[in-house]
Amino acid sequence: MIIPTFNRAEHLHASVESVLAQTYRPLELVVVDDGSSDDTPAAMAALEASATQAGVTTRFLRKENGGCASARNLGLQNATGEWIAFLDDDDRWLPEKLAMQLAKLAESGASACCCMARKVIQRGEIIQPPTPDRLVQGHEPGKFLDGRSDAHLITIVFRRDLLAKVGEFDTSLRVSSDTEWIARLCHVAEFCAVPEVLAVYEWNPNALSRVEDLQAELRRDEVRKRQLMLIRQRCASLPGWDEAAWKRRAAKQYDEMVKHHLYVGDRKAAQQAYAEGMQLTGGLEPLQRLRRKLLKAKLLGPFGWRLKHPKL
Repeated sequence: MIIPTFNRAEHLHASVESVLAQTYRPLELVVVDDGSSDDTPAAMAALEASATQAGVTTRFLRKENGGCASARNLGLQNATGEWIAFLDDDDRWLPEKLAMQLAKLAESGASACCCMARKVIQRGEIIQPPTPDRLVQGHEPGKFLDGRSDAHLITIVFRRDLLAKVGEFDTSLRVSSDTEWIARLCHVAEFCAVPEVLAVYEWNPNALSRVEDLQAELRRDEVRKRQLMLIRQRCASLPGWDEAAWKRRAAKQYDEMVKHHLYVGDRKAAQQAYAEGMQLTGGLEPLQRLRRKLLKAKLLGPFGWRLKHPKL
């Protein structure tokens, strides 16, 4: 089990303890400190003793800061178990997670397993995916690409020998490296699923209340656009590739990109993103519905018009 961590000393304890509380044994835990500047080294030292008492084999590693993808990769390089799973340093598992998933894997003969997760947000809690039938199952990567199925990284358990086909996380992606990696995994693995909530993660985004925040969102869009193209580049030759599903995903992402440009009043960039998205997807929805907004931006742009952000 691999946990990357960075400056989360106050949260790491709960995450690691949820691993130590797993009813499944034998268990190996690899924690990778991605160059933290807080009290993470001391927290890891204390947790290592707890892990030993719990009968869990540990590898607590430290590296220079390079991002979550590089920390997960170092964890992969040091993990020795037949099955691998990931957990983030501020999330946690329910005690029966691994036992239930590994039992399902043994029963089904699949090479990867996912489950549902409870997502804690500012306005309450939601379940991801919302219903069990939306969990990734079998070998239908197109459903993951266009959002008909889903699996959060911290819910996945997969057979180690798949790494030879799926590869490591892309360290050039500062965000969304997990989504790109899961897309590859969906193309090489046969999935089964446990239709229960067995993982909990917290998501506390900052409200987009300033132009600077929207500019940060635009920078993330550029990374997500590269992620989108990498998915096609790396998966198009793999079994089960669904070009139509990829285009549906692209249409949704470009729809968001265009809106982000309109939020900051950059009509030229919005029009450029719209044209690019239309060319890539052949004009799929929801891009088509943006025509009216773009026309309004053109007509009212000289008067300072911009699309109103729903969070502002």
